[in-house]
Amino acid sequence: MSKVWLAGALLSLAGITHAAELDVSHCSFPEIPVVPDGGTASEAEMGQAGAEVRDFVAATQGALECLAVAEAEMQEQLSEEQQAELVALYNTGVDQMTAVAENYNQQVREFRARE
Repeated sequence: MSKVWLAGALLSLAGITHAAELDVSHCSFPEIPVVPDGGTASEAEMGQAGAEVRDFVAATQGALECLAVAEAEMQEQLSEEQQAELVALYNTGVDQMTAVAENYNQQVREFRARE
């Protein structure tokens, strides 16, 4: 659901023409990885999930940097609505990145508690 919202927000920002054309469709957010249940996952599954979460975090950070650069380049030309949508998109990316990392860390704690 969140990836769909982010994609829709990117497209809506790309099409806004109030002040200046702001095309941030190149600032794409990655697919959210599936984190296995630490209570039942194997060590290999947890290791694979860890790699996927690290890749997700790195790609999300790249998308956030892309949005920040786009905003900085267009700062004076953006309408208040465009700035608000850009900030909301950025914040949603941060929230998703944080939620995925926290979920993975919780599942690792559950995995280790089994040992």
